[in-house]
Amino acid sequence: MKDGQLVQDHLRHMKKISDELAALESVVAEEEQVVALLISLPPSYTTLGDDLNLKFVQQALINEEQKRLVVKEAMVTGSRDRLSTTDG
Repeated sequence: MKDGQLVQDHLRHMKKISDELAALESVVAEEEQVVALLISLPPSYTTLGDDLNLKFVQQALINEEQKRLVVKEAMVTGSRDRLSTTDG
């Protein structure tokens, strides 16, 4: 992307490339699309990279793990509840 180019135009261009690759049966994983998009940004967007620091990623991982633990606990508790109602 060049400085001054509209972000929406750049996003459409990147999507077009991804779609063309998919049509050739060369699907690009979403994670790879994210990396390609970030490295395609001009230097004036470096502040965005500052927001995507290690601490941010670590916190996102911790939040995801907590959500998964809550779901797992709800499933275990739900199983116990179903078992206790069938015992009596």
